[in-house]
Amino acid sequence: MKKFLSIILFLILSLNSNIKSINVITNNAISKQEKTYIKKRKSITNQAIKDIIGSKIKNLKLPKISLCFSGGGYRSMISCLGFLNAADKNNLLDASTYISTLSGSTWLMIPLLIRNIIPHFYKKILETEVNHNFFNPETLDIKTIVKYLKKKKNIQLIDIWGSVLADRLLGNIENCENLSFKQIRKNLSKKNYYPFPLFSCVIANSRDPKTDLPYTWLEVNPFQTFSKELGGSIQTKYFGSIFKNGKLKEKFSEKTAGVFMGIFGCPFCLSGGDIFNFALEMLANKLKITNYFFLDWFEKKFEILGLYKKRFCPAKIPNYSYNLKQSKLRKTKTLQLIDGGFSFNLPVVPLFRRKTDIIIICDASSDSCNINYPELRLVSNYAKKHHNICLPNIEKPYKKFDNLYIFFDEYNSDVPMIIYFTNPISDPTLKLKYDPEEFDYLHDTMKKIVENNHENIINAITLKTKQLNQ
Repeated sequence: MKKFLSIILFLILSLNSNIKSINVITNNAISKQEKTYIKKRKSITNQAIKDIIGSKIKNLKLPKISLCFSGGGYRSMISCLGFLNAADKNNLLDASTYISTLSGSTWLMIPLLIRNIIPHFYKKILETEVNHNFFNPETLDIKTIVKYLKKKKNIQLIDIWGSVLADRLLGNIENCENLSFKQIRKNLSKKNYYPFPLFSCVIANSRDPKTDLPYTWLEVNPFQTFSKELGGSIQTKYFGSIFKNGKLKEKFSEKTAGVFMGIFGCPFCLSGGDIFNFALEMLANKLKITNYFFLDWFEKKFEILGLYKKRFCPAKIPNYSYNLKQSKLRKTKTLQLIDGGFSFNLPVVPLFRRKTDIIIICDASSDSCNINYPELRLVSNYAKKHHNICLPNIEKPYKKFDNLYIFFDEYNSDVPMIIYFTNPISDPTLKLKYDPEEFDYLHDTMKKIVENNHENIINAITLKTKQLNQ
């Protein structure tokens, strides 16, 4: 009996010791797991790039390529799957080191990585899943959802939304409500098929009208959650647990994949300022106004009036940097997280601390085909103003084709090339049901755009490679 009690006491003490040793990592370092994955995948990416440009030179300096997928609900999810299928066929998927996603494109990548299957096999599964009225209770597993929610304390709308998303997009997997990034970590340890995945959202209660600072971005991958403004990173499995002074105080269960999909893609977290902005954009479209700079004036007025301060049901997550001296939000006990698309709809920010030579963007935003590509413009302004990072001049594309723009700074090899694809189908962002015919049209349109520009992609990657080796 004494021996048994000694073992129990030892386990309790060990557990407490482990909890105390879990700290916020107060630097900008990439996780060891990510570095290991990239290292293992490097032989794949290098060979794919050489195959694309048709080179056999051994010591050639090759560009680091990253894919960047926009938000846009189901429209983005389906468009980006079409892009992936073309990229897989054209060696572009193998050539890419990272894949950064936001909102609707996270609804694509998280289920895809959990299932651990290639894009071609996922097409039929996704086509079946989206051929339901999203909010029709008859096609939801209500009993399982309720059973899952009953186990939770302090239920938020994001929990309900996330459980519905999990049922819709992971419903044919057993115990889908409880799946987490643990499954993705397990799959990534076995395969190096996909580029390393990066997800992101923004912190709604981080905006400061007095200093004109935009929302703080929070990047999440299966291993690490990071924000420069929060003073560092934590392991993603502890995201949502309670930290103080940079140390773990209370550990909770890992967030489910459904909750993460809900946080990354929550179109309902509107503020008064957003509603007025959407109204102004709709008015501009009706009046055929293509220059959106007038919105900046209104946005500042909305900030002064406090119209961005309150949002409808953001996800409320304990701030892991609470009372951490390195954090700009150290006095904030709870982070209010919302869809990154409320800042801008292209998740380029996670790529800023991972030097990338070529960023290939699939923009399925509702305004992607506007003449002045507003989302890319927002990214360019943000990069220069808040990260001191220069992107190519987007006023003058280096090359221009149908639904494809190539931006390239021929005088500075440190400036990344941007290969920018746009989705020409303007389905509503909140369209949450696609019949097979609609699905195929959206998927195949994006796939054909990439396939038809295969030679243009080859030429662009060859051009950047030559610049890096001059």
